[in-house]
Amino acid sequence: MGTRNGQWYTVTCAGNGVTGDRIELRTTQSTYLSISGIEVWTGAPGSSTIVSSGTSQQIKLSNPSMNKVYSTGAYHASWALSGGKQTAITQRGVGNWWKASFGGQYTVDKVRIKNRVDCCGERLTSTRVTVGGKLCGFLPVTTKTA
Repeated sequence: MGTRNGQWYTVTCAGNGVTGDRIELRTTQSTYLSISGIEVWTGAPGSSTIVSSGTSQQIKLSNPSMNKVYSTGAYHASWALSGGKQTAITQRGVGNWWKASFGGQYTVDKVRIKNRVDCCGERLTSTRVTVGGKLCGFLPVTTKTA
């Protein structure tokens, strides 16, 4: 499975989930990080156990930021929260990041990330997903631009 234009990808955190107060996506290859949507699914605040998908809730993200914006005045970090209407894009390079806060400690069991819809399906390849600085997982390694 590779990353495709406009497609949602789910990263499931191992074990009982990962606890933290923020989410971070980081490039592992020399490319741009392009995000058109993100959802973080968790149990109750301060929870230390994973919850079934039937009782999971989505939490609200706040204070989104990127370390290197692709173009000054364009491609804002908050655009990753738009659900696909706009795209947050970093500059090209290994280690560039996008992050947002949860507003409290949560145990995260999955993260869903939407690739941009108009091009560049390969840009999310192998993106590293962390919660509170701890590894949750990676997006697919192989890519395919549809």
